[in-house]
Amino acid sequence: MEMRIGFVGAGFVSLMHQPAIAKVNNCRLTGIYDTRAEVLAQRAEEWGVTAFESLEALTASPDIDVVYILSPVEHHFEHAKQAIAAGKHVLIEKPVGLSVAENKELARLAKEAGVLCMPGHNYVYNPSLWRIKRMIERGDMGDVVAGWINYCIYHSDDIFARYPGVIPQIMTHHLYVLLYLLGRPKRVIAMATETRENKVGKEDQAFVMLEMPNGAMINLFAGIRTNDLTAQPGPFMVKILGTEGGGFHTWREGVNTKQVGTHPETWLPYDESYELEAEHLVNRVLIGGEKPLSTIEDAVDAQVLLEAIQQSVRTGAAVEVDWNQSV
Repeated sequence: MEMRIGFVGAGFVSLMHQPAIAKVNNCRLTGIYDTRAEVLAQRAEEWGVTAFESLEALTASPDIDVVYILSPVEHHFEHAKQAIAAGKHVLIEKPVGLSVAENKELARLAKEAGVLCMPGHNYVYNPSLWRIKRMIERGDMGDVVAGWINYCIYHSDDIFARYPGVIPQIMTHHLYVLLYLLGRPKRVIAMATETRENKVGKEDQAFVMLEMPNGAMINLFAGIRTNDLTAQPGPFMVKILGTEGGGFHTWREGVNTKQVGTHPETWLPYDESYELEAEHLVNRVLIGGEKPLSTIEDAVDAQVLLEAIQQSVRTGAAVEVDWNQSV
C-alpha cells in the first residue's frame, strides 16, 4: 500500500516536510497547490510533482490520499474542511485553527467522514521525549514535581512581522508537548512582552507557569528576540523532574552548521521529527491502525490552554483552565 500525499501551501514548512516524506517507505509526494503561481511552478519542477491550479483540483484528485495543510493558519480551517469533505486524510500544521470551536468542528467532521485529521505536532515525534514519557508512565522518576519547556531562538524583524505573536506561533509547541508528557494542567498564570525597538504590537517573548493536578509546577518560556549562547545553550529543551529521577531533552543532542530556514544551525532532533512524524502517520496510523501520538483532540486541548494563557496575559491574573470546553 502506498499513501500519495498532496501539499496545500509551498512555503517554508513545506521545505521540511518534502525531504522527510522522501525518506519514508510506503508514501510519496504527488502534488502541490499554492496561490503563488511562481512558487507553485518552482516547487513542482524541483520535486517532480503535479502543480494543481486550485485547492478544489487537488482535493478532488484520485492521485491524492492524504492532504498536508501547510497554508497560513487563517486558512487552515477552510482548507481542512474541503479536504475532509473530499474524503482525504488530513495533516494540519500547528496551530490547527484559530479557536477551540474550529478545532472541535474539524474533529467532528473527520469522525463523520471516517478519515484521519491529525495535527502537525512534530516535536513529540522524538525518541528522547518518548523515553521521558515512558519514565513518567512507569514511575521511573517517582512523582513528577517540576518541569521546564524552553524555546529561545532569534528571529529577524522581517520573520517576526509574519507571526501572530510568540504565544500562538511558538508556544503551541510547548502546550502539546506538555499534554503529551503530563496531561492537562488545572491553572495557568502568564506574562508576555514585546522587547523589539521596532514595535508592531505583538509579544516576542512569553513566560507561563502551570499547576498540574498533583501540585507539580511546570514552567514554559518562548522567546524569539535572541539566541541562547551560554554554556548550556537551549534552542529548545525539556526537563522533567520527579522525586526519584528526571528526564532531559535538547535539540543540541545532534547539530551541524548548516543553516535551515529561521534556524542558525541544523538541530537534528528537530529535522528528524518531520520524518518520524510522517513515518508514524503513514506506517503506524494509516496502514497499521494505531493512534497518532498527538491527536486532533489534543489540538483542541492545546487551544483551550492557549486561550487561557492569553486571558491571563490580558488580565494579569491566574486562570483556572475550563476543560469543559473540550467536551
